[in-house]
Amino acid sequence: MADITKLILADHDWFRERFAKLDELQAQTPVDNAALTRVWRPLGEKLDLHAYIEEKIFYPQLLKRGADDPEGETLDAIGDHNDIRDGVRAANAAAVGTDEWWAAVGQTRRANDDHMGEEEHEGLSDFRRHAPVGLREALGRQYRDFMAQHRTTQGLEIVDRDPQSYVEELESAQPTKPPDYSLRIGSLKAVGARRTNRSSAIQCTSAVAGAATDARKTAGTAGEAARSRELPTRATADAGDAAGAAGTATGTHVLATGATVAVGVTAGAARVLLEDDMRCRAATRSRARRESFSCCHRRNSNRCSNSATNYQRFDQIQFR
Repeated sequence: MADITKLILADHDWFRERFAKLDELQAQTPVDNAALTRVWRPLGEKLDLHAYIEEKIFYPQLLKRGADDPEGETLDAIGDHNDIRDGVRAANAAAVGTDEWWAAVGQTRRANDDHMGEEEHEGLSDFRRHAPVGLREALGRQYRDFMAQHRTTQGLEIVDRDPQSYVEELESAQPTKPPDYSLRIGSLKAVGARRTNRSSAIQCTSAVAGAATDARKTAGTAGEAARSRELPTRATADAGDAAGAAGTATGTHVLATGATVAVGVTAGAARVLLEDDMRCRAATRSRARRESFSCCHRRNSNRCSNSATNYQRFDQIQFR
């Protein structure tokens, strides 16, 4: 996998192994300067290449994606790179195997050890936790291709950088939103379409409300008409069964019109007429019985006080 954090760690391991190899050569007697050169030249070149590519592709992305303290991590890293570059230059300027050379190599090693420890615990950890895998792999492919194309620093500008200026330049180079020179005609069309839709919805709502109002008015008119037709029916119906027939006929007519209010009014009127008729019939029968009893009593009045048979007859009439 071409994850840039893993490629940087792999380089760190290689650096440690190369410095350990120099320890072994220094322990030999006599010291093989040619062997020291074969170890140091690629080591010094790769230290500069490593710092160069990190500053080109890794730390700009750390400033964007880091969440812990990406600015502080970057400032420390650039300062460490400057110390490493100074040590490499000093070692290259001295004769291999001399005390001066060994002093410059030691200086480079200490600066690199400090840098690798901080980078592994801070910058790489921060980037690994907050940058997406796709970005890390894309940067890893760039890192790997660069190292494959550059075995030495020839053609590259290896110079010290001011840490603060480096960070400020990267932060000021953040892409900004380009100015919008459009007339936003599309937006106006969208607003017009929304207004048209809103007007259509209002018109539809008004139409539905109007239809409901007309329906209520029609129902009310039907009810009034039905109640108007009830008056002649009540006037012409007699106190007997004709009242029930009139109520039934009127109720049937009202149901045909579909007016619920008229049905209720007509049914109520029919019940009133029928109850009045029944009361009249009951009153008539009562009067007839009283008159019949009075006549019978008058015909037998002379015998009521003298005849036990007549008294028994009276008792039967009373409780018949």
